[in-house]
Amino acid sequence: SEQKWKQLAELAISKCQFSLAQECLHHAQDYGGLLLLATASGNASMVNKLAEGAERDGKNNVAFMSYFLQGKLDACLELLIRTGRLPEAAFLARTYLPSQVSRVVKLWRENLSKVNQKAAESLADPTEYENLFPGLKEAFVVEEWVKETHVDLWPAKQYPLVTPNEERNVMEEAKGFQPSRATAQQVREELHEPDGKPASSPVMTSQKEEK
Repeated sequence: SEQKWKQLAELAISKCQFSLAQECLHHAQDYGGLLLLATASGNASMVNKLAEGAERDGKNNVAFMSYFLQGKLDACLELLIRTGRLPEAAFLARTYLPSQVSRVVKLWRENLSKVNQKAAESLADPTEYENLFPGLKEAFVVEEWVKETHVDLWPAKQYPLVTPNEERNVMEEAKGFQPSRATAQQVREELHEPDGKPASSPVMTSQKEEK
């Protein structure tokens, strides 16, 4: 039974037999336990496999956290959209993936209009109301800077060397960054402008952190 597999997993962990513990947790379908084991051991490959397996089996909370820990923000966003968590998807996009805000807001509007048309119309799309989203253009640039400069996962042993997010200012770190021509064109298209100029503001966190 699942309970017996969990008990065996606990025994294996107490004996530091982590491979056996992982196998037992798989049999028990204990996704929370697998996530704890994977993160405690700094096993990125295991976290990735867990994300895919958890999503396949409908364990969306574990899948989301597993993707998020790897910095796979696009996967996090698509998971929220597929599962109908559109308000959460909008907040995630606003914080980490500003280039996706407009798309998510449109999906949210369409979904909300089925139950409350007035509430749906009150949702502001940044491409229509840029004045309500100060700093959005610069956020697009910072988003691209994060994608281009934070592509590799750091070994878990380097954790003490990582600057905490709350001590960083990615707006300052990204100063001077010039996005590729294709990216710049995408930014202008998002805002329906012939010529995009960076402004200031939003909060953005990197996929991994750098000192």
